[in-house]
Amino acid sequence: MISTSYAATTNSDFTVIPQYSENQRAQNGYIDVLAEPGRQQTVTVTVKNFTDKERTFAASMYTSYTNSSGQLSYDRAKIPTDNTLKYVLRKQTESPKKQTIKVAAQGSTNVSFTVNIPDKAYNGLMAGGVRVWPLKEAAATTTTQKQTLLHNKYAFGMPVLIRVKDTVNNAKLKLNQIYPGVLNGQTTVFVNTQNTAPWLLPAVNIDAKVTKKGSSKVLHHEVQNSCSMAPNSNFNFAIDWGKQRLEAGTYHLDYTAKAPGGTLGWHFSRDFTITSAQASKYNKQAGFKPNYMWLYITIGVLVLIMFVLGGYLLGRRGRKSDDKNE
Repeated sequence: MISTSYAATTNSDFTVIPQYSENQRAQNGYIDVLAEPGRQQTVTVTVKNFTDKERTFAASMYTSYTNSSGQLSYDRAKIPTDNTLKYVLRKQTESPKKQTIKVAAQGSTNVSFTVNIPDKAYNGLMAGGVRVWPLKEAAATTTTQKQTLLHNKYAFGMPVLIRVKDTVNNAKLKLNQIYPGVLNGQTTVFVNTQNTAPWLLPAVNIDAKVTKKGSSKVLHHEVQNSCSMAPNSNFNFAIDWGKQRLEAGTYHLDYTAKAPGGTLGWHFSRDFTITSAQASKYNKQAGFKPNYMWLYITIGVLVLIMFVLGGYLLGRRGRKSDDKNE
């Protein structure tokens, strides 16, 4: 099942509608077929134009990936790499992978793509979508309540799911590297989260807590609801450091991901380290001035030691002088 937010979308200008083939699994608002290994699958959508003029549209087949916000997307030809991704929908699609179509005023036109199904049966999905957008048109302009002009170019996506076995979703979550960095000018710790299976991971709620190693006090807490991960994909889950400096040290991550209904769930417990070099680098990038407090403390301690030692030596000299005078 796929979230309805990825189904066909309509505005006042145009819409994209799926054309169901005989092997469509259900009339659910998107392309969802049970194909045969080694055969070809035709994916067809209808583009409807609601305006009173002829329009030109581009349509392209894309592979799904998980974007930096933790949401399933299919809006680019080149997607982030993932070492578990075996079958790439766009690569399995015969050329042209991008097509240009004309749609008459108040009319509609079909656009089709041919997908080569792998010879071997695989237990999972090839996932992506057909994305459609108008060509050679100025962006629509709207005005907000604060009189701000917004320029929008609409692009609609039609999800495409292709499988050769009708089996249960078996998504698998894995945590990879945990490392500090900067996001939107703020210090952040990233947790690379990976769906290693060829299945969608819909509507997962993530709860992450960071403590110092050996302490139960929660320093940073990040919650993100309704994450939707593409098959065989990964993204960097961001833990906001609360506009605070990164401090070198060893920390502990408690990370839980759960799907609604308790059908899927994972819990991870992991230590990670922020080095002095990393803290210095990313604090600088986030606009923090260098912290010289440790240097001031060291200098202060040294001055105090020298003062005490000097007093001690002067005291000894005084006592020796008194002994000689006696």
